[in-house]
Amino acid sequence: MYDRIKKGMSANVIPEAPIGSNYVAKVKIIDPIMDAASGTFGIRLHLPNEDYSILAGLRCRIEFIEN
Repeated sequence: MYDRIKKGMSANVIPEAPIGSNYVAKVKIIDPIMDAASGTFGIRLHLPNEDYSILAGLRCRIEFIEN
């Protein structure tokens, strides 16, 4: 997916229970270094959370929205 994810694209963030729901975030940073052992790379998303309803450290599923 490294070549398909672009800075500024949207992603649906779906936190695990008890939060649930669906939140839209924007890709801000794509790490240029890949971890060869796991085949993964880092991405930083910006997700507004003014009311602190999404807890830190909560496991989430991400679905990238390709335009």
